[in-house]
Amino acid sequence: MNRSNAKRPPGPIPGQCPRRNVRQNFRQNFRRGVGPSGRRIAALIAAAWCLSLAFLAVGLRASAQEWDGAGNRVSPDSRRLMPNLEAVDLDQLDTVDPAPQDLETFEDGLADAGASPAGQRPDLNPLGGLSGQGDRAPVRLRLEWLPERDLKGLEGGLAINSQALSLAFPLRFDADGRGLWLGLAGIRSLEADTDTPLPDSGRRLPERFWDIDFGVMRLRSWEDGRRVGGMVRVGSPSDRPFAEWRDVSVTFLVFASIPSGERNAWSASLFYSPTGQIVFPLPGLAYVWRPSPQFEASLGLPFSLTYQPTETLTLQASYRPLNQVRVHLRQRFGDAWSFLASYETVNDAFWSSERENDRERTYFFDQRLALGLRRDLPGGWFIEGSTFYVFDRKVFQAERFSRDRSDLLPIETGIGASVQVVWAR
Repeated sequence: MNRSNAKRPPGPIPGQCPRRNVRQNFRQNFRRGVGPSGRRIAALIAAAWCLSLAFLAVGLRASAQEWDGAGNRVSPDSRRLMPNLEAVDLDQLDTVDPAPQDLETFEDGLADAGASPAGQRPDLNPLGGLSGQGDRAPVRLRLEWLPERDLKGLEGGLAINSQALSLAFPLRFDADGRGLWLGLAGIRSLEADTDTPLPDSGRRLPERFWDIDFGVMRLRSWEDGRRVGGMVRVGSPSDRPFAEWRDVSVTFLVFASIPSGERNAWSASLFYSPTGQIVFPLPGLAYVWRPSPQFEASLGLPFSLTYQPTETLTLQASYRPLNQVRVHLRQRFGDAWSFLASYETVNDAFWSSERENDRERTYFFDQRLALGLRRDLPGGWFIEGSTFYVFDRKVFQAERFSRDRSDLLPIETGIGASVQVVWAR
């Protein structure tokens, strides 16, 4: 699709890259030429990634002498256990998943993708992947393609592709080994390629949105199984990130878990994200029920369930308000391969720099049925590829996800694909 001849509002569009005159095959949907402004943006992305990786290397080097091959932290005097990273989705952080009550299971859960319910950013996210493990992994790189499809009732089409990198790295361990500070960083680019103006306002949909954020998480646990934690992230999901204060978001999460009996627990949380489906602090309360090692359910909000009928088959399901649903199936075969299948709803929200209403958000929503394969690699890495059928697709403007929508761009159903590389330790 060629956007160079399309009429645009006067003045330059920040971050826009000039188009090539000729596109061939899939490049017609997925690539655009890069000019000086594009090179500056690419340089900023590369610098941010290098800085994040440097922080990761420093954190790993500082803690390398205190970890063994199984992922457990040790010292000359005693073996220390890392607080549970499974309790929270380190990338999207829109919910708190129930976590094992026994500290001995913390690292086992990280090593086994099918051991606990997987949460995704509804927000994100679209970045969760099929295997579930990527949601809490220290390093994850994800690429996603949605080729151009026609707009329903409007002339033209829309193609979307995205790239994302997320990192979580240790900053400091408590002396007793039961507490941890984590650094968090992420960068994501979402490209929306269309010539069609928004039907109500007449504005152009920004060609590229960014979601750049960083933050810190605190985790603490006790011998009796109690656990508390919190997280703060500062970001700017916008086509011009950090250009104005109104484009800056602050996301926070606090949570606590109290044991109930030998296996079960009560879990409480409070989460707020200004770009979530619910734009006010969302409380959560659930009873974590574990009748057997093969079954675990969080009964309440958020809801999640994990069932492992065999050693190689795992079923996971989760729900968060308003309509964030995910059902995931993983079947292992052999020592390194897994078959993946899932259904999920995906929701992204950004701020347009040209919006007249500060509270107006640009939403991208769809539902997906996906099939994929996962290959485990040495050193705790794995690679995952999937194709998915996308339906109920729409882009719209609104102050809230569920009301007063405008500038609706309904998109025809289609096929998409994704690839992600994850270091799960």
